[in-house]
Amino acid sequence: MNRLLPVVFVLCFVLTSRVSAAVVVSLDPKDAGGSSISGDVSPGSTVLVDVLLSADETEFVPIEDVRSIQFSFSETTSGLSIEGITWLVGPAYGLQDNTLPTPFAGTLLSASSTQLLILDTVPVAVATIELIANATGTLDVFGDPGAGSDFVAVVTVGFDTPIEFSEFNDNLVGGSLGIGVSGGGGTDNGNDNGSTDVDSDGDGVPDDEDAFPNDPDETTDSDGDGIGDHADLDDDGDGVADDQDDFPLDPTETTDTDGDGVGDNTDTFPEDPLETTDADGDGVGDNADLDDDNDGTPDDEDAFPLDPSETLDEDGNGIGDNADAAGNDSNTGPVAGGTVCGFGLIGSFLFMFVSLGVVRLQRRDRARGIE
Repeated sequence: MNRLLPVVFVLCFVLTSRVSAAVVVSLDPKDAGGSSISGDVSPGSTVLVDVLLSADETEFVPIEDVRSIQFSFSETTSGLSIEGITWLVGPAYGLQDNTLPTPFAGTLLSASSTQLLILDTVPVAVATIELIANATGTLDVFGDPGAGSDFVAVVTVGFDTPIEFSEFNDNLVGGSLGIGVSGGGGTDNGNDNGSTDVDSDGDGVPDDEDAFPNDPDETTDSDGDGIGDHADLDDDGDGVADDQDDFPLDPTETTDTDGDGVGDNTDTFPEDPLETTDADGDGVGDNADLDDDNDGTPDDEDAFPLDPSETLDEDGNGIGDNADAAGNDSNTGPVAGGTVCGFGLIGSFLFMFVSLGVVRLQRRDRARGIE
């Protein structure tokens, strides 16, 4: 069983005086009810992760006047969907950015405040991250240091002589939390044959049916443009935005003027909601036309109302009398079920034997002189 790994991560701080102490970031996972999590969670579970800061007790120096805090989530595994962040730093920090998803989230100190955080060896909670665990993965608050300072965790302390605690300066420690999801990288869809369909992103669609197997927010790409339908503003790629397209998944249609459910390109009567087809091309829609095939026989008397070459089927065999060479003989047509020329196969043999018997009797009578 995968376990939620104990995690610490480092933040950047600016101090009013230069110190060599490191800042430790700890991550404490809880379920939606606030109870601690110690094992795997079910796919789709909500996990609340408290972010706590403290000073490294091996080099303890109180870290005063924490001015700003910034976290990055750019390296978090795609199976963990971050839904939001709630800052717990209090009113002293006037600007608190909690807009997600973004590469990072930060909170900045109000310039006029004096009630700033002081970090010692006792961890203090500064934020709670809410995420949905769709597949086993890692929550990472640092990001890639090579991507630039905008994408790493930074804590700034002080104003006059600011000091940063960051991954760049090797004085911010910790940074990631492993979260185990039942089934590991996928989910068992319970096939009767006992097989397991891998669903890497935990969105309920097996990888072999998912156009985006590692993206829990996307499953289909109707127009094959590489953009999932949820994010794509034109799913069928016909040049008309979905919110203006009456048929957002049909590249051959965009408008249904009469609102009858048939696109204008297919509808013979695009402005008449009561008509869509005209089988005989006489300009009268089939719904109103009493003789759809225009053969002179009304539809209600025509066995083939859409075939101008047929009107009757006297034997009811599904073949119009004009095409049915044997007229109204229901037993005619190709050999089927032992029927030959109107007689059953057995009847044909009986007829043959009776005929032979009659011939023999006649020969016997002649031999006796009986006429």
